[in-house]
Amino acid sequence: MDTLGEGGEDDNIIIFKEEEEEEEEVDDDDDDDDDDTVVAAYADMDSEDLELRILTLTCVAAANCLSYLHSLNNGSVTTNGRRLGCPTIKRTRRSMHELFQELEPDTFRRMFRMKEDSFFLVLEKLDGKLNEALNKKKRTSGAPPNGEISNMARLSMALRWFAGGEKFDISKLHGVHVNEVYKSVWCVVDAVNSHGYFDITFPADDKNQSQMAAEFATKSTFDFENVVAAI
Repeated sequence: MDTLGEGGEDDNIIIFKEEEEEEEEVDDDDDDDDDDTVVAAYADMDSEDLELRILTLTCVAAANCLSYLHSLNNGSVTTNGRRLGCPTIKRTRRSMHELFQELEPDTFRRMFRMKEDSFFLVLEKLDGKLNEALNKKKRTSGAPPNGEISNMARLSMALRWFAGGEKFDISKLHGVHVNEVYKSVWCVVDAVNSHGYFDITFPADDKNQSQMAAEFATKSTFDFENVVAAI
């Protein structure tokens, strides 16, 4: 390349820019050809070299597996999905019955957006479906280190989260890891969606609508009438 173009410094700068763009295009082409180069390298090997290469890779993989199995045997690695070196946090599962006994009726309703008898009605309806939902998300690496989490606690965490609770406060209150809060939320959602008792239907005839309004009236603190639905 000439060090100086006929038009002076401006032309020289343009020449540099054009050459830089050409170099970038060449680099991009080289990257695209990397995979083809690797394939070609193996294709050019004779059968003995290729067999030796495969045998070497197999031995390396086997050595890594043996090293991992040795780590499992001496306890330096666990199979429960925890990070290496991460200690098990000891947590005490909170008894839901003891917690509920400490709550006044108004406090309970504000925390869970329902009365205590309604909570246990929902729990009774969802208990079987909750077990089904939890089985789909069941641990594959042994029992939880701090004990099982009851369906009562699962429903409590989910309702508290739906009511606007903060996940860290909920996990601390129930003695669980914060991830269990979200797991409980989605298990309850799946259980509700799969249970026919909670299907939302609106009757088209006046008789059934009047019956719904009468049921809502019995639940109304201020005796609202002619209400057929509420969110």
